[in-house]
Amino acid sequence: MKDHDSTKSSSYPNSRFLFQSCSCLWQSRLLINIRVYRYGDNMRILFFVLLISLISLTPPAWAGCTVSYISIKSIKAKFIDTCKRSPCPSMKGVAVLTNHCSEPVGVEIKITAYDKSGNPVAARDLWPASTNNIPPGNYTFSLDQWLDYDPEIKTFELTPITIRLWR
Repeated sequence: MKDHDSTKSSSYPNSRFLFQSCSCLWQSRLLINIRVYRYGDNMRILFFVLLISLISLTPPAWAGCTVSYISIKSIKAKFIDTCKRSPCPSMKGVAVLTNHCSEPVGVEIKITAYDKSGNPVAARDLWPASTNNIPPGNYTFSLDQWLDYDPEIKTFELTPITIRLWR
């Protein structure tokens, strides 16, 4: 009886061909799968691009709201020296702004300090509600330490400069 050597291709003359055929078939299926997968990715990308463009075409609810819809109702502030041993005046006060928009929005305010001649002495931009939206209506906020002390400061002015919708 002859020993059978499985490594020899002579005992199975078509084995190499069958393996190559299977390999090619497997490779072609892989290429087809890759092509379908890439096609699916392109469709997903196209879908998301269309979705984002549709969303960007519809304006947000606050889009009709501009800075002109925000007004400053009142300001009450002054520099107070609370230190006992050495002078350390700091700004203390409150202000009320009114949001006339139909939706809550974030508001950025510029505070400007003027001397007795009406010339600006100091200015600073701040968000009174930080990264929170201010609801429609009146909103009271603190002016404590918004400006550093300067003896030339005689009056203050608050001006809304930007609105933004915080998420």
